[in-house]
Order: sequence, then C-alpha cells, then structure tokens
Amino acid sequence: ANYFHLLRRQVHREFRKPLIVMSPKNLLKNPQCKDSLDNFDDDAENDRLAQIRFKRLIMDTAVSDRGPFPVEETEVEKVLFCSGQVYYKVDLKRQQSEEAKKKVHMVRIEQLSPFPYDLVLRELRRYPRASIHWLQEEPKNMGAYTYVMPRIETCMRELGMKVDSQLPYIGRDSAAVPATGFAFVHKEEEEEIIKQALNVEN
Repeated sequence: ANYFHLLRRQVHREFRKPLIVMSPKNLLKNPQCKDSLDNFDDDAENDRLAQIRFKRLIMDTAVSDRGPFPVEETEVEKVLFCSGQVYYKVDLKRQQSEEAKKKVHMVRIEQLSPFPYDLVLRELRRYPRASIHWLQEEPKNMGAYTYVMPRIETCMRELGMKVDSQLPYIGRDSAAVPATGFAFVHKEEEEEIIKQALNVEN
C-alpha cells in the first residue's frame, strides 16, 4: 500500500520532481510484505489511515502514537533503523522470540531523501533509553549507512542524546563488490547480521 500511495502522490503533486525507487523484486511475492485492502483507501474518514497516505517512516508494529511527542517506550533496549527488505528478514526471527519483540523495536525509513527529520526525531523521543543502530544487508561502504549516519546523529544531538562516535552499524563489512559470489558465504553473513540485530547486549 505504501508503494501504491508513493506512486499516487507522485502523479497528484502540483510540481514535477524525479522519483527514484530502489526496491528488490522479491518483495512483490514476500508473504510478509502485504497490506489489507483498506490501506489502499483514499477515504479521509478512515481512521486506520490516520489521514496519512504515503508513509515516509513506518513505526514499529507494537506502537501506535503518531504525535510528535509520543509516549516513551522505556522497556525497549535497542532500536534498529533500517530500509528495504532486511526488515522482513530480521522481523521474521524477531517474532519468534517474546524477549526480542519486547526489547528490540524496528523503524523503517521509507523515504531517504528528503530525509524525514521530523519523524526520526519523533521516534528518538519514543525510545529515550534505547541504543540506536542502523541496520542494512549491503556492505558498509554501500547501502544507505553513510547517507543516514550524519542525519540521524544530527537528530540525536538536537535532542541532547549522547553521540560519542559514529552511529552504530549492523551489516556486512566494507567490500569492493556487493556480493561474495558464494551462496553459503552469503547465507552465513545474513545469519550473522540477524544475530547481531537481535542481540541486546551490543
């Protein structure tokens, strides 16, 4: 539904601006990546939509407060900001553990540029005691990490949060190529990323 509303927004805008969508084809058939039909609705009276069409940022499924100063989630120990299909891979494992669902929340940034500073600030206010991480499956020197890192850190400083070093990163190490070329190595790396993501000790 978010993809539908993205395209709809692009058509209905009163100005023309290039739209660049980077999304893997396999999400088109992923059973987790689906919506109910009423999420495609354009009815302003539909409370489930909260009068929001394209969501620049998608909150964790365990929360619902969309206000700029949401209720604090003090039991959450780790927040994973991410974008793309890595969410579904990690969330599938997270849903199998009650502890992980309680202590690890995931926030999806659906629009990288222009960066949704207002919504990232809202999510940081929601998790005052949690450690903030960026999660991606691409190598560190690829993907969105180097783009979002200074922007998320700017939001953290705006709220007076401690920023002693670079935004913690969970993903593959820097590499010269996007893939190893060996399926078993790729699988091992993916399992290690999921393990790191759901480990609340780091």
